[in-house]
Amino acid sequence: MLVTSGLDFGARSVKIAILSHGGTRSVVLAKALVRVQGNRDTRTDLVAIRESWGRLLADAGLSVGDIDCVASTGSRECQTVRVGHFYQRFSHALGASLLFPDATAALDIGVTQIRCALLNEPPDGRRYAASPLEGAVPGVTMARGDLATQATSLLRSLSIDGRVVLTGGTVLDADFVRSLWLRMLASESNVSLQISPEAIFAGAYGAAILAARRFRRISRISDPVADDPLAQRLLGIDRPLLN
Repeated sequence: MLVTSGLDFGARSVKIAILSHGGTRSVVLAKALVRVQGNRDTRTDLVAIRESWGRLLADAGLSVGDIDCVASTGSRECQTVRVGHFYQRFSHALGASLLFPDATAALDIGVTQIRCALLNEPPDGRRYAASPLEGAVPGVTMARGDLATQATSLLRSLSIDGRVVLTGGTVLDADFVRSLWLRMLASESNVSLQISPEAIFAGAYGAAILAARRFRRISRISDPVADDPLAQRLLGIDRPLLN
């Protein structure tokens, strides 16, 4: 049984999750949403992240030494992204699959771009696309209708057919969800929308799953800490940083 943690760094929040992994099954032990100030005050952000991670450990009945590996995903522009191995793609897809095993695709709408990944293909062959938000202005929230239109266009470009899981912060925006659903209906495509408040943590869940996979690969080495500098950094970097 492995225990890993995943962090999803966004412009306004950090999602943290702790998962256990046995065989092919992953179970969420604890999760938290941390509001951050982004690049304006990274020291304050790090304090908030450490405190929240400590509370999660307590909620799960774990100590920092019980965590086998930590990985992160999200925005590279956020200066607090210095946690474990960083995964830019497919974290949201794996988290979406954990929540909705029968889904076809994961759709994540960030501050600067929209990302979509197919879920029903082998990991090495997954189709993935990212589209910059047209008309986005730094610090200004785009109109929900414009976001929904661009998201629907990206889905069409990938020929998505089936259930699409909306992930990230927009799952909590009822007006945006309604706009996206109406655009999907108007497109006359065979696409349905899967919504869950827990999908805001999809990126963190996926990062934790990828951390488990990476740890297992490195652990196949006879003495990973002694023989592999990468393993030494991976296994040791996060515990003192987050505790």
